[in-house]
Amino acid sequence: AERLLNSIGVQDFISHAQKLGISTWTDTSRYGLSLTLGGGEVKMVDVAEAFGVFANYGTHVELNPILSAEDFRGNTVYSFKIEAEESVLSPQTSFIMSDILSDNFARQSAFGSRSILEIPGYDVAVKTGTTNLKRDNWTNGYNRKFMTLVWVGNNDNSPMHPRLTSGVTGAAPIWHDAMERLIADRNEGLAPLAAQTQIDAAIAMTRGLQALLEFPPQLDHEPGRIEREREAARLLRVARADFGAVGERGPYQRM
Repeated sequence: AERLLNSIGVQDFISHAQKLGISTWTDTSRYGLSLTLGGGEVKMVDVAEAFGVFANYGTHVELNPILSAEDFRGNTVYSFKIEAEESVLSPQTSFIMSDILSDNFARQSAFGSRSILEIPGYDVAVKTGTTNLKRDNWTNGYNRKFMTLVWVGNNDNSPMHPRLTSGVTGAAPIWHDAMERLIADRNEGLAPLAAQTQIDAAIAMTRGLQALLEFPPQLDHEPGRIEREREAARLLRVARADFGAVGERGPYQRM
């Protein structure tokens, strides 16, 4: 991560983060390569806006605490409308980010096959995080309709007990129960579209192709290698075409 940030440049990284919604990185002289490892303070509302970009296919939408208001007669006197939105990431990049964050198989080695980060039967992207000495413990997750962020810590910024807060303890159980109840009550589980299923398969195949191309030179003539490369490339083309079709259906529901 530090090598990548070094190649991108801290200034460009901060500028892009600000487009996603991060408002606390104002004095760029304070930050270096450790920024990519959590070396910068953030607000929960800013994190929600940034993750909302992934959920909205790359579109940044500012948070609003009030969606609607009614008078005592039940008449709507206020209804939130999106007045400004900006595309800050490509739909493709946003989709892949959400796919990575919702890949329960990929995090099995660290969290287990049936961890608290999984909502069985639903496609939910989720990310955990901690700060030095366990002063902060985060779990942030979303689907197409809802986002839930949980922070656990002490109000005086004192460290928490190291055995009580980790990636799957502290904030994670609270997030799981809140997100599970929210999805169940609102019946907002995501049934994968056929095209999205094809995309998932193509992404997996693309990852396999990448690994295949990294084989040592002496394995270049392995039987069937060329055929597998061609098939992976074909599936990638299909995935790109299908992704365009899915994109025409509109972005994720606004946060």
